Amino acid sequence: MLTKGAIESLFTLSLAENPPITLQIISVKLRKSGYILKISDSSYYTKALYINHNPIPSLYSIISLQNYEFFNNSKLLILLNHTKLQDSTSKIGNPIEFPIQNLIKSGPLFTPIRSISFSSTSWLIKARLIEKSEVELADNHQGLCFWGTFMDENNDDIQLIFLNSFVDSFYTELQEKKLYLISGGKLRKNYRKNSNSKLRAAIFVEKSTKIIEVFDDKTVKLDKYTFTDIKTLYKLTIPKRIDTCGVIKSIHKSEVTSVEIQDLSNSVIQLFCNEFSNKTAKFSVIVCKNVQYEPNSGILISDSSSQILVNPLGIAEVDALKELSMAYWKSIQYYHTISEVKELIFSKVLPDEIEFTGTIGEILCSDLHPFWYPACINIDRCSKKVESHSSGFYYCVHCNTKSGGFVYRYGVEICIYDCTGKIILKAFDPVARALLGVSAEELVMNYYSDKKSLDRFFGSVVGNQMIFTIASKQISKSIPISKIQLINPSSMSKALMSEIREVVKL
Repeated sequence: MLTKGAIESLFTLSLAENPPITLQIISVKLRKSGYILKISDSSYYTKALYINHNPIPSLYSIISLQNYEFFNNSKLLILLNHTKLQDSTSKIGNPIEFPIQNLIKSGPLFTPIRSISFSSTSWLIKARLIEKSEVELADNHQGLCFWGTFMDENNDDIQLIFLNSFVDSFYTELQEKKLYLISGGKLRKNYRKNSNSKLRAAIFVEKSTKIIEVFDDKTVKLDKYTFTDIKTLYKLTIPKRIDTCGVIKSIHKSEVTSVEIQDLSNSVIQLFCNEFSNKTAKFSVIVCKNVQYEPNSGILISDSSSQILVNPLGIAEVDALKELSMAYWKSIQYYHTISEVKELIFSKVLPDEIEFTGTIGEILCSDLHPFWYPACINIDRCSKKVESHSSGFYYCVHCNTKSGGFVYRYGVEICIYDCTGKIILKAFDPVARALLGVSAEELVMNYYSDKKSLDRFFGSVVGNQMIFTIASKQISKSIPISKIQLINPSSMSKALMSEIREVVKL
């Protein structure tokens, strides 16, 4: 029933191909890397590593062994697959262990991609297929080809090139994200532009090449990412392709969707992309691969060469973001610095709202720049400035009305500082009224009766630290404040707090 002398022949004969042999499994132990089996021919047994998951080996079963490999020409047996012929309830014979310890070389179980060289004669690579190309015309225009990029547990990758008949053999069998054991093939120089392998070489598949899907023990990542912290992007002066990931804080949809993402350093950036799923919600985790950072505008752009994943599995950085509760991300608020606000306004690529923190340094007021302006009397539906006429009437171009008077409304310029610089914004009603605590008309009357009254009102707010909101749609010749609120230092970004501490030390 069992192949006589099979175990001894495995280790003593040099066979070009794997001949079919019949053996019995007499021991099964599950390990992280796969199954450790003892296989017997009734006279001898040996240990072998079985790293597939289908079929699951069963104790005392009789198997036909046709696909196996010796690791790096050593005598360490790797079973790639087997076929169960029948079940059995007991061990056949009294086999003893075949003495091969002195033949086994030391070293890692699988060949690291980084250790492959042109002098290599064999390898056994465990790697994940992270990208597979379409079938295309070969470089020499003689036949078809496709390539696959495989990555090992060290995050090193290499391409396998499949030509002509191997396209038919492997293209439909190989699936992205699956884990494979690879042996055989010819290492050659590879000048493909889409190859990121540090080896600048590829394995060209030959007749001796074996690629077997194995049990996924999660030792190899699902994809290759080199994540860049968002906070480091602002140091770049030229466009660059990067990978990054973060939590979606807001989504603004128009012809081009704008997504605001925030990473673990609490840094925020805008991502612009043409396609974005309508099912994607705020506080999902997004992975951006090969997106373009534009330093002039401080944004990320996704194009046809980019890849956007939402809530992907098997990425440590994504898992770390997911572990933080949604309540945490809702409570974290990022505030820009004034220098960042200026860059955003200058770039003319703005989110709907910009929030930043700062200190009121000065309220600008003079005869040439008063803190008020004459406004239309239709206060319920119009707040525009009116123009006086020699006839004594006031005209509102906006609502096309003529009246004998006007109302006072705020239009006060405020100089705001932080540790990165200053900016001048304009506060209209009702923001200025909330800030100063009186209406524009009351303050004007106080001013006409007591010129020093402005110092009292303005002085009460100078030096206050506040959160300022700018609505992008309202920006024109001036930059109006759309909302103010007292600052809560605990909600400020860690980066800004750190900058403030540094300034305080000076």
